[in-house]
Amino acid sequence: MGKIQKSSDEKLIIELQKIREDSSINVSTRNFAAGLLAHYLTVKSFTAKQRYHANNTVSRVRREKKLKVKPKEKRKYYLYAMVAGLNVKLGYTSCIKKRKAQIQTSCAEKVDCVWSYPCGSTEKEAKAFEKKMHRFCSKYKVRGEWFSNECLPLLVNFKPKLRCNKPMQNVNEAIELELDSKIDLSWI
Repeated sequence: MGKIQKSSDEKLIIELQKIREDSSINVSTRNFAAGLLAHYLTVKSFTAKQRYHANNTVSRVRREKKLKVKPKEKRKYYLYAMVAGLNVKLGYTSCIKKRKAQIQTSCAEKVDCVWSYPCGSTEKEAKAFEKKMHRFCSKYKVRGEWFSNECLPLLVNFKPKLRCNKPMQNVNEAIELELDSKIDLSWI
């Protein structure tokens, strides 16, 4: 016996039902599929526009499933000091090269990264380190995250303490970060 050919609408209905029942697909897509199915059940056909959107939805879900969106990789974050003229931008980033380019677009002077230090694998940790660094250099603050270049020698002695986010045996246990990095002061 030969297989019975299913019409394109029947194939579409089956795919839309799969989408509606798949909890790994976002709710709005599942609701959209459910709406198309409800219309088909009452009218027994799709308009050309509905068929177009149904096919696009099925195709998009197939592509997303093929790609299987990977979880974010753990990033490394860095504290940095970037010099522009007589001022220094102190901050954190996951990519120093890109951050330097971003700062350069809004700055008339040439921007150079004179100091960087790895400060964690989460943005939360990096923000906490940055905040401590800004407080440490607050005497030299010009505006926002910009400081006078007189703060650069301070960074050699910058030793922030940060609570560890990993499970600890002792709640008061903290990690101390010794910054043994050297700052290139030859440009002064």
